Amino acid sequence: MSWIYYIRMTAACAVFFVLTGCAAADKKEASPLQVKGSEMRAAGVVAYGSGDYARAQTLLVEALRLDRSVDNRKGELIDLINLARLSLVMDDGAGAQAWLADAISLATVAKDDAGLSQVYATLARADYISGRPDDALKHIGAALAIDASTGVKSGANLNLKAEALIASGMYEQASAVLKDALKINLDAGDVLETSNTYRAMAEAGLAQGSDAAALDYYKKAYEVSRESGNSARLVRDLTAISAIEIKTGRNVEALFSLKRLYAVASASGMMKEAAYALDRLVSLNEAAGSAEQADFYRNLKADLLQAKTGEKKEDGGR
Repeated sequence: MSWIYYIRMTAACAVFFVLTGCAAADKKEASPLQVKGSEMRAAGVVAYGSGDYARAQTLLVEALRLDRSVDNRKGELIDLINLARLSLVMDDGAGAQAWLADAISLATVAKDDAGLSQVYATLARADYISGRPDDALKHIGAALAIDASTGVKSGANLNLKAEALIASGMYEQASAVLKDALKINLDAGDVLETSNTYRAMAEAGLAQGSDAAALDYYKKAYEVSRESGNSARLVRDLTAISAIEIKTGRNVEALFSLKRLYAVASASGMMKEAAYALDRLVSLNEAAGSAEQADFYRNLKADLLQAKTGEKKEDGGR
């Protein structure tokens, strides 16, 4: 089912935030180049968060150059990990692997256990996105082993392990891991990873044919995302919720979810997802015999496509 693939892949790519880091935290002690590197990194994180990945990449590459110029290894490692994660979001797996190869060497030489754990977790994410769950389990296992040796409890890494287990068909093991992840994330007040845990639980439910359980977990993920105000996650959750509602004949609920999906997606500039919502709203209203409503949403989609075409023409004329 294409919508399940969409949810899985967008979640896989977007789950990582880039790291802000504190490689040059004290401006009184840091050199001007270290301070500048930290400023470039922070600006890159902001650009990443706003979805301007090209600008984020430019800023993070400059941060890396500055950190290397003063042998700021802590900052350099953060930059390499960030660039690898950004490459994954930009569908550049080869680029991610190149950044991570440098990161492994640096973290190993610097004996930076926390950084090495982040590197292995990012490698695991790359493996998972590429459809290699066995490799993902190996790399996330390495990250979790480092965490255990340093007394760290990472709900994010447990979430990733569970996703790889689900992809490998090991649902019972994944459920046990997710229970531990949920407790860690709730105790830590980690909104991002709590919602990711619920999504992984939903995915496990779908894989085992339990639509009701999956719907419940996606709704929990949605509520957590709604509190944090993250548009991309809201769109993913509403897409999944509406699809399950349609599949299980909950058409009234699906109409509401699709209206919310259109509202969030269109207001966030996510036009592909907005068009998806409108298509489903047309279909549901046609099936219910509501021709007027179907025409209303059909016209909305035509306006949406016209506006998008106009933007492309305007960009082309610049």
